[in-house]
Parts: sequence; structure tokens; C-alpha cells
Amino acid sequence: MHTRAYRRERRRRVVGWLLVAVGVVMGLAHVVTHLGQLHFLPSAGWQDLLLGYPMAMAIAFVGFLCIAARSRA
Repeated sequence: MHTRAYRRERRRRVVGWLLVAVGVVMGLAHVVTHLGQLHFLPSAGWQDLLLGYPMAMAIAFVGFLCIAARSRA
């Protein structure tokens, strides 16, 4: 049987990898969406540059923090 600490650590790592995957997919979706357009729309382009890409990086970064964090036990 696994201890509570082990299950908690395993759950944290799974959540971390899920967050990394969501961040990567979000960033790739933005890239693929804009590859079809040869120009950025004035409002949507700035919105993606200022919100979309940084949010994807932030989600992936939080996921990496969850993966790299050491347990306290």
C-alpha cells in the first residue's frame, strides 16, 4: 500500500504535468491560429501578445513548479 504522502506527491506531479500540457497546447493553439493569418488583427493581435501567450507560459511555469517542488515530509 502507498502512504498518504506518496499519493499526495504523485497527485501533485500529475496535476503539474497536466498544467504543463495545457500551457503548451494553449500556446500551440495560438501559434497555429495565427499561422493561417498573414497579419495580426489590430485588437486581437495585441490581445494575444499581451494575454494569450504570457498566460500559456504562466500555466506551464506553474506546472513545472508543481513538478519540481519537494515534499515537506
